[in-house]
Amino acid sequence: MKRLTKSVLAMALLTSSIGLVAAAAAMPFGDGPGCERGGYHAGAAGEFRGMGPNLDRLADRLNMTDEQRAKVEAIQREARQQMVVLTDRMKANRSQIRDLVGSEDYDENAVRRVAGEQGDLRAEVIMLRARMRQDMKRVLNDDQLAQLDSLRPRKQGRG
Repeated sequence: MKRLTKSVLAMALLTSSIGLVAAAAAMPFGDGPGCERGGYHAGAAGEFRGMGPNLDRLADRLNMTDEQRAKVEAIQREARQQMVVLTDRMKANRSQIRDLVGSEDYDENAVRRVAGEQGDLRAEVIMLRARMRQDMKRVLNDDQLAQLDSLRPRKQGRG
């Protein structure tokens, strides 16, 4: 009797575990259409997103004027457009690397050349972000810059 009870209990546990795994696997992964975050973290259709809500918070914390906010939005809009171009070029570059590595007549020099181009594109992304930050800082007054600097250490601790 104990053996039968243990077997039934083990089967029930196994069945419920399989049901939970199946339910979890059916859920959308990442920032897809069913994601509760509403796709905030994922770029959709080649779009570089993620600055809108952050700008709202930053503008509130720094008490930005409407004029400052408009200037910062213009800076971000321009940077976003450039970022879309760079990310498209990086995607094409990665595809080219995959094709070169997967080809039968492997050419290490060609892979090095394209990998170097990929590194240059990444450096360009870093420079674009740095330029955008500097342009945004030029819009702020001294008090806002001091307040911005006081916000930064708190953010660095997050992972």
